[in-house]
Amino acid sequence: MLPIVMGSVYVEAQKKKIKIKGGALPIARRSKPHVTQFFNRDRLAFTALYRTGHVSPEQLYQCGLADSRINNLIRDGHFEKVAYKQRGQIRECYKLTKLGRETATRYWGLERSYRAQSPAHDLALAEKYFSLPQEIRETWSTESQIRDQFMEQLSVLRDQGKEAEAALYEKMLERGLLSMPDAS
Repeated sequence: MLPIVMGSVYVEAQKKKIKIKGGALPIARRSKPHVTQFFNRDRLAFTALYRTGHVSPEQLYQCGLADSRINNLIRDGHFEKVAYKQRGQIRECYKLTKLGRETATRYWGLERSYRAQSPAHDLALAEKYFSLPQEIRETWSTESQIRDQFMEQLSVLRDQGKEAEAALYEKMLERGLLSMPDAS
């Protein structure tokens, strides 16, 4: 039920079944993004979300984001608010959307994001991430990055003629006898 604009006359097209000649258009939703520039505080927030999956509102505040900035990033489709239950209470946290991951890659060169798991699991990971000094956070590797490094090492073993050893580790990984840590 979008209002139709025709000069200064607004007609609710569904209410009054009126055919409008001349191709009057529905009133457009806001097409301009709310956030037009990104700052270091955004980089810190996007990076934390990219590396841990979910973060709490307090952790976004720790990055320097205000409620209005968080809401604008949600409106623009970068962040998604997620409700979850913990100890009988409903809580909220945030995760990156596909657009948010693309933005993190485009603006800050982040690669191989951590795939969000359950909020409770990821928030425990985020607690560890935020407990570290910023210099150490910059060296944080996600599970995906660690898996890539592991696969590279299997290739190195094969190049060294250690096919049996590489195959053994690969089978252990496939069978779930070996797994990657969430981060390092």
